[in-house]
Amino acid sequence: MHHSFQNFCGNLFTQHGSMGNPMSHSFMSGHFFNWSIFLMISLVIFLVIRHRNKQPASKETALASLDRQFANGEISKEEYLERKNLIKD
Repeated sequence: MHHSFQNFCGNLFTQHGSMGNPMSHSFMSGHFFNWSIFLMISLVIFLVIRHRNKQPASKETALASLDRQFANGEISKEEYLERKNLIKD
């Protein structure tokens, strides 16, 4: 079991490089480099999706709030149309 764990983690938890030579050890070697690239790409994808999904939702919420204010008689028709045009821009 220890051997398979070491293969999975690669050089991340060992003191030696890929060939077992202590002199070939580097910070960005083996699986650590692969995992760091994977995590960076995943983070970028996550942030892009989160940003894309966030913008339309806030506009819909603003329109729903504006519709509610107009329906309750809190704002006039002119004010409603003006604000609606501002939100859509």
